[in-house]
Amino acid sequence: MYKKAGLAPGTLLYTGDHTDVPVSLEATQYNPQTLIEEPISSHEAVYSAIRGDMVNWFNVSGLHDSDIISSIGTQFSINNLALEDALNTSELPKTEEFEHQLFITLKMIRLQDDEIETEHMSLVLGDRYLLVLQEKPGDVFDGVRNRLRISYGKFRSRGHDYLLYALLDAVVDNYFLVLDEFTTEIDQLEEKIFKNNSKDTLNDINWLKKELIQLRKYMVPLDLAIQHITKHESEFISDEISHFYEDLKNHLNQIVGQLNDHRDALKTLTDLHISLLSNEMNQVMKVLTIVAAIFIPLTFLAGIYGMNFQHMPELQYPWAYPTLLGVMLVTTIGLVAFFKHKKWL
Repeated sequence: MYKKAGLAPGTLLYTGDHTDVPVSLEATQYNPQTLIEEPISSHEAVYSAIRGDMVNWFNVSGLHDSDIISSIGTQFSINNLALEDALNTSELPKTEEFEHQLFITLKMIRLQDDEIETEHMSLVLGDRYLLVLQEKPGDVFDGVRNRLRISYGKFRSRGHDYLLYALLDAVVDNYFLVLDEFTTEIDQLEEKIFKNNSKDTLNDINWLKKELIQLRKYMVPLDLAIQHITKHESEFISDEISHFYEDLKNHLNQIVGQLNDHRDALKTLTDLHISLLSNEMNQVMKVLTIVAAIFIPLTFLAGIYGMNFQHMPELQYPWAYPTLLGVMLVTTIGLVAFFKHKKWL
């Protein structure tokens, strides 16, 4: 049952799986000269940790404690409807602009031990901060953190809008990794169909189809969400950084194209699987039909000489039995030769 059914709009209720892991709060703050990475001791002190001369990235890991999320939302004056979406793990990716904030909710998808793991995540971009609300510890942002630590290039001289792009780009890059895994599984499944096709193969195809539908449900809306930013020229994204979001949109277009390719490939594999099974069945029916065709004249001969009539001259002939067997043998050989001549065998 849908957990939020019957509740008033804006009700803060976490709809995912509850856990005993405490909510963790981390601050990453930087400018061209300095990088500070440290935990935040209290959820009541997140907003007060903002440093005016730095880019402020606050990361909240754990959405299961709605009281803490409510407290943080109050500090940053986040719209209650946006907070509701941040806690609703069934919410699809989207972008919303409020008076002082840009709100994006999406799904972070990554490979963990060859398993696809999906996590609900929201990002709130304000004038002096970027707040990330993620469902559980662990993310795909280690590459972004390493770039900040190395401090080469222009990363640390750019603002919060570029940091938002970098995080979104990391999420999208992992989409490509997941799709690459799908490509590998589809290739392996195709090989399996040709080598050892069985009824179980259809279960594997249907499982991949189900996973692909789930990925489409998450990736396609994110493509539309980024298009919203690029088309409406959001005031939260500077002109200098906007072309990065255009590039991100192009990557998402490629992902949608790959999703369509995978969908078509799975449909082709389904048709191939059914076709090969039908061909195998036809081969079996062909053999059975030929066997039946060979035994029809033999049955006819056996039926004639199995009748209990007294006046059948052949029955008195001393060589009748071997002669009949010989006729049957010649008939069988003749039919087999005929079938081979017609290339039915």
